[in-house]
Amino acid sequence: MDSHDSHNPARSQIRWKLGVVSFLNARPLIFGLDRVPTIRLLFDVPSSLTGRLLNGEFDAALIPVIDIWEHRSSLRIVSDSCIGCDGETLTVRVLSQVPPADVRQIFVDSDSHTSIALAKILWPALFRRQLDFQNLTPRFQLGECEAVLLIGDKVVGVDPAQFRYQVDLGGAWKTWTGLPFVFAVWAARRDHDTGELSAQLATARDLGVKYALQAAQIDPDQNYQWMRQLSAQLFALRRFSQAVEFLEKARESKSLKKNSVDNVLVNRDLGLMYGILGRKEKAADAFEVVFDALLNREKYNLSARRRRVLERDRLTNYERIGNIFLEVKRIELAVKAFEEAEKAGQGQRGSLGYNLAQVYHQTKQDEKALTQLEKYFEAQMQSKGRNAYQLLVDILKELKKSDELFGRLESLAEKDPN
Repeated sequence: MDSHDSHNPARSQIRWKLGVVSFLNARPLIFGLDRVPTIRLLFDVPSSLTGRLLNGEFDAALIPVIDIWEHRSSLRIVSDSCIGCDGETLTVRVLSQVPPADVRQIFVDSDSHTSIALAKILWPALFRRQLDFQNLTPRFQLGECEAVLLIGDKVVGVDPAQFRYQVDLGGAWKTWTGLPFVFAVWAARRDHDTGELSAQLATARDLGVKYALQAAQIDPDQNYQWMRQLSAQLFALRRFSQAVEFLEKARESKSLKKNSVDNVLVNRDLGLMYGILGRKEKAADAFEVVFDALLNREKYNLSARRRRVLERDRLTNYERIGNIFLEVKRIELAVKAFEEAEKAGQGQRGSLGYNLAQVYHQTKQDEKALTQLEKYFEAQMQSKGRNAYQLLVDILKELKKSDELFGRLESLAEKDPN
């Protein structure tokens, strides 16, 4: 018996041999399978599983997603369960002594084909640099390397003080593309019938997530990254209330530093989720942290690149944040956010003009409000309908210029192309 096999006494009943990585983030995907009489689990590093699958040692294996592409004529995906991320992940990182843009050589953990390929794509795209990749062997001390790529539990075990910089590859991919990323999938040979195995893998995943949630409730101060991963999984399953619950636990975790980039990202995600659930006050609370970070990036160690990403994202840009503040009557914050949007040239000129007109009017700055509302009308926008004309009436009344109303309406009518 292979020393890496899981123990299963009913060997004669075994129908499926599954190749699996031994990393912690794979545990939810195989939960309970070691107690299924017809299944035998065999553990190995990611880079070895594909070859063993192709050689017929496994009926299916959790392999690097890039290997599916490289062996697409021989392999197929057999389950929608996977190891993936929608943003940062604790377990796939490049750690370096120098800023990422200055890295020339990365020593790589050869256990993962996908992570190496991802780093080769990201560095030219994000940092305009081609890299030299070298295998990380036992003769190298981590602290002596300019940069290293580590995956799985090895990342958690590294003393972060050995390196000044870290790049989470899942987060970098999200920054560049706005998309989630899949690192590993269940695969089988195309000529091999896997029958009901897909259903068993799905059941294992669902039970694994369920019991991971219970573990998180028992120990709420464990690493906040684990809470974020649970939240992301629940969000993908459209279990929004539970996703929020565990993201709130991440925010409250003692392991999350309040002046960190991760705290900004946790609050960003919470703000978006609160918005989906209609919890407007809580969404505004969360976005206050994001807005503060955009204005005071040094306070949160927010890089210029990360700030630009947040500013340009339609879900987190200044105009969107301003609208969130406006909805809950946090007018002073809304004014600041819309003014920042105007400085940054965000959004449509007319729409932003209307938003600024609203907040200036509510803060008794009606001359400014009138100037901004004129920008809305000049853009010949109709999106605000009668509300824009009512706002004009209210502003002119405050300025004691109500006698100008009909002249202004006639002028607008003349300019209306319709």
